Amino acid sequence: GMQIGNPALLETIKKMVAQGIEKIIVFPMYPQYSATTTASAMDCLGQALMKIRRVPAIRFIPPYYQHPAYIKALATIIREQEAKLTWKPDHHLISFHGIPISYCQRGDVYATHVKRTTFALVKEMGWSRDYWTQSFQSLFGREEWLKPYTEETLKKMAKKGIKKVFVSTPGFTSDCLETIDEIGHEAKEVFVEAGGEELFQCPCLNDHPAWIEAMKTIVDEEGAGWL
Repeated sequence: GMQIGNPALLETIKKMVAQGIEKIIVFPMYPQYSATTTASAMDCLGQALMKIRRVPAIRFIPPYYQHPAYIKALATIIREQEAKLTWKPDHHLISFHGIPISYCQRGDVYATHVKRTTFALVKEMGWSRDYWTQSFQSLFGREEWLKPYTEETLKKMAKKGIKKVFVSTPGFTSDCLETIDEIGHEAKEVFVEAGGEELFQCPCLNDHPAWIEAMKTIVDEEGAGWL
């Protein structure tokens, strides 16, 4: 079920309850925890449950930001996509959705989870420290957000002579406006205008078999002894 869009979360739960389902494992599509995402999904579910009479047993999948299955799925897709390119990347940019710094100062653990995902992915890929950079995208408003910013980072890369960049977005489990348009079009335009030549936006996990298998692994672990 979806927080925004269809199938709506409430309608999905109603159908499951009508089918006699008594235990539900909720798998948030947010690998890294944040009050703006994971907690928001929990709130949305809570509001939906208030509208039904018979509430099933619920278990949430905890943040899986460095789970081996998730990291291996990311690495599989990156390797597959890089192998398809007709050019070799000079550098890899790992871009995550940003949040205001003030949120982290109030206790949000998102920035820490992002770092741990990045380090786990880099280790799995075997990249040297000078071959990758991690940044934050999608900022808006006047408040200061987590840095470095993706577009500013790309400008600096181009000015340093980096011509070909491969951009992955591990925080997004499925492609959306922020990946396809913001990275694939807007960020690419910024990079090229600054002197870059090629920018490839790596597809997200989406419905890739490696991700489906990873989700099964995570669910099996969390549901052991309960389902």
